[in-house]
Amino acid sequence: MAGILFASAVGLLLPAGLFIASFLKKQWLPYVLGILAFIVSQVLIRLPLLSYLSVNSTEYMMLSALHPLLYAVFLGVTAGLAEELARYVAMRYFMKQRQWLSGLFFGVGHGGVEALLLLGLPAVSLLFTAGPAISGGLYFIGGLERIFAILLHIGLSLLVLQSVRQKKWRFLLAAIGLHALIDAMIGIVPLFVAKNLQLPVMETLIGLLAVGLFLYGLRMKRKDGWI
Repeated sequence: MAGILFASAVGLLLPAGLFIASFLKKQWLPYVLGILAFIVSQVLIRLPLLSYLSVNSTEYMMLSALHPLLYAVFLGVTAGLAEELARYVAMRYFMKQRQWLSGLFFGVGHGGVEALLLLGLPAVSLLFTAGPAISGGLYFIGGLERIFAILLHIGLSLLVLQSVRQKKWRFLLAAIGLHALIDAMIGIVPLFVAKNLQLPVMETLIGLLAVGLFLYGLRMKRKDGWI
């Protein structure tokens, strides 16, 4: 039960609290744009396309069945392209606020709605079933993973915003590459790591990348005098 409650807090209360903070900091528009970037890029475009291919494309089905490594890379690259290009479009054309906090709250919105859909709502539903006693441990890990994911989305958002501010493509390309790498690892790690070690290895890698990228975002702020 404790794991389910923790997951519910991370998936519901944390995004809600940060949404309130975005209003207090007058950064609600970046937060909302972060939400929309995720919904448009993943929920409305990428995931429906992948679902269509999984049913209607023989080549796609053969790729997933016979070439799991290439399939993992494909999923990672499509995720990186879809989400980071959506981030860039939202920031470049719809977000006039270009402060460091704007990038932070954009990332929080993006990662927050992902946490809500992937973790918060399923965790709350489990509170009203007989499942929590069985699944609580995994949901605790899921909550920790979503915290790391939000840190990742903050770091990636700061990279893309820097690309918009400085008109330098290398920051956008770095965000796409890092995002692709992180998502590809989800499919690659199980191919090379023993089953009982897959979860700790995966969470450790995600955690290290999340913290590292977030710290790099802080370094950009100090180095460039970014307000």
